[in-house]
Amino acid sequence: MAIIEEVTGSDERWKEQRIRQKLDREIQELKVALGELKTVKPKKTTYTKKANVFFLEKRDAIVQIKKSEICLSMY
Repeated sequence: MAIIEEVTGSDERWKEQRIRQKLDREIQELKVALGELKTVKPKKTTYTKKANVFFLEKRDAIVQIKKSEICLSMY
């Protein structure tokens, strides 16, 4: 019985680790996107992808969206 509990515990830890890795990857991707946006002029419109559709938006609006996504990912 104790062996089964240990396997279950390690399985849960593995799942938690995978979730952490996924969140870290998403945060890193958002930071890279913000870094790329810093090279764009503030008044220039830029394409952003939402689902399978591209939208034209102002750089400043995209920066705000990405920053809020990072904040949400950290919690």
